[in-house]
Amino acid sequence: MQEIVLAVMFISFLLTTLAGSLLFWVNKESKISTRNLAFIMFLLAIMSLNYVLRYSGFYVEFPGFHKSLLPFNFLVTPFLWLYVRSVLQRDTKFRKNDWFVFIPAMLAAITLIPYCLMELTEKQRYLINYYRHPAVFVYRDEGRFPIYAYAFVECAWNVLFIFFSYRLIRRFLKTSSVNSLADNSKLIAWLKILNCLMVVIAISSSINTFLAPRDEMNLLIVKVILGASIIGICIQLFIRPQILYGIVYPFSGNDNYKTGLPKSYANIETHQPGILHNDHVCAESTKLFLIQFDNYGCKKKIESLFIEKKPFVRVDYSLEQLALDTRIPRHTLSAFINYEYGINFREFLNRYRVDYFKENLDNPRWRNLTLEAMASDCGFGSRSSFIKNFKLITGQTPGEHLKEHKPLRSSELAMASL
Repeated sequence: MQEIVLAVMFISFLLTTLAGSLLFWVNKESKISTRNLAFIMFLLAIMSLNYVLRYSGFYVEFPGFHKSLLPFNFLVTPFLWLYVRSVLQRDTKFRKNDWFVFIPAMLAAITLIPYCLMELTEKQRYLINYYRHPAVFVYRDEGRFPIYAYAFVECAWNVLFIFFSYRLIRRFLKTSSVNSLADNSKLIAWLKILNCLMVVIAISSSINTFLAPRDEMNLLIVKVILGASIIGICIQLFIRPQILYGIVYPFSGNDNYKTGLPKSYANIETHQPGILHNDHVCAESTKLFLIQFDNYGCKKKIESLFIEKKPFVRVDYSLEQLALDTRIPRHTLSAFINYEYGINFREFLNRYRVDYFKENLDNPRWRNLTLEAMASDCGFGSRSSFIKNFKLITGQTPGEHLKEHKPLRSSELAMASL
């Protein structure tokens, strides 16, 4: 069973190290949320490495390293909270009082001082007894605190920050508009999955700490579950390349931001496409913001993609997919579309779909299609959605437009007017 634990933990160590490295060094979005997620992956890698070194016998050969990684356990859930907060509230840097999350880790490191001061032979003797009698040593009691103090503080600390993370997600769900939730459904799903798997990891760690002396076999099973949960987080991250290569920023209905612009543009109004109506906006800031758009070449990339590949005909085409196709960060794309065209992404997409419908009215393949089939070919999810958006954009129904475009058979007229 120990071999299985070693294998699972080694795999989780490799995957978390890879994910953290991609986020920290490959991801070009140097935002605090990306860094927080990278730290989470590195902390999980350290947690996995601790078990790998223990079950491989490394600590017996090099007793000086024993317990050196334990203080990092106190940082995993705090950085989960910092990550969720930085994504949902779009933090650009750590806040003034965030340093308090390091206090338990520092205190845990202080409790290890007596062990660090031991002679090498004494450490080796300690470790031999540790592996022979885990019931005596598993609680890491160095004579400074009661035997359950370390375990209780670690468990309470994890519960506290998982609760904070859950509360942030719940508050975002309650205060955001329907459109905002629809635009950010994949992001919310990722945060929920991450939070849930962190719950499993926290529970596994607590069971490992409290019940280790009672049943070593069941403890090994718990460690397999812990390692599998860490692997699960990595898999969920790897199937979301938009997270690895450009973190997704949501746009909340109760947000101070408008149209996804940076904080300095919170009061910018976009009454007309491409025009900023705000006398208080600094000209230099505006210039820098436009330079950012120009550096990415947003307009050229988007319009070239839409003309050449017509991705808008896919019903499920999203802003996240556009970010992957153009290699432009999602939040930059959203801000650009709002700024340049004065509409949101969904409206932008529907305009291209309506134009595509108009362009293909003479398409022989469409001659015998129903209006619903035409709408599906244009990328609309339903007939009602097509009619609603067509009228919103053009001021007339598809049936009215068809009458103007060419004479219709009575059956087609009846169908189009429904």
